[in-house]
Amino acid sequence: MKNLFNFFALILFTAFFIAGCTRDDLCPENTGVTPNISILFHNSQEPDLRKSVENLKILVDDESQTVAFSPATTDSISLPLNVNSDQTDFIFEKIVTSETDTLIYQNHLSFSYNRKDIYVNRACGFRSEFYDLNVSNRAGNLSWIDAITVKKDSITNENEAHLIIYH
Repeated sequence: MKNLFNFFALILFTAFFIAGCTRDDLCPENTGVTPNISILFHNSQEPDLRKSVENLKILVDDESQTVAFSPATTDSISLPLNVNSDQTDFIFEKIVTSETDTLIYQNHLSFSYNRKDIYVNRACGFRSEFYDLNVSNRAGNLSWIDAITVKKDSITNENEAHLIIYH
C-alpha cells in the first residue's frame, strides 16, 4: 500500500513539474539567432567568378586581436558582428609563404551599421539585426583586397551573401 502511495505521489509530482514548464522556458534549436555577415570572395579580373583566398586569417581589430577565423583556404566566410556597438573592425590577412620568405598582406575593414534588437522570448532573449551596412577598407603596407561591394545592406539572416570582396 505504501509503495502504491509513493508511486502515485511520484506521478502527481511529475505531472505538476511538466505542467509548470511553459513554451518560453526552452529555446528551440531552430529559433532565429543573431545573423552573421556572409562574405564571398571573387576574382577581381573576372568579377562573376568566385576565387578562394589561400591562407586567410581574420583578427578582431581591437586591443586583444583575437583570431576570428583561423588560417584556411576559402571562397566564403561568415563572421559575427558586435551586438554591443554600431561598428566592428577586422584585420583580413592573406599569408603567402615561399621557400625563402613569408609575406603577410593586410587590410583593415571597418563595418558600420545600425542595430535593431528584437525580443524573441524569455528563454532565447534578444536577437540583433543590422541595417545600413557600410564598409571602409584601410590597406596595410601590403594590401590584397582590390575592391568591396555591399550586396545587401540589411543583415537579417545568413542565407544570402551580404558582401563581395574582390582580390
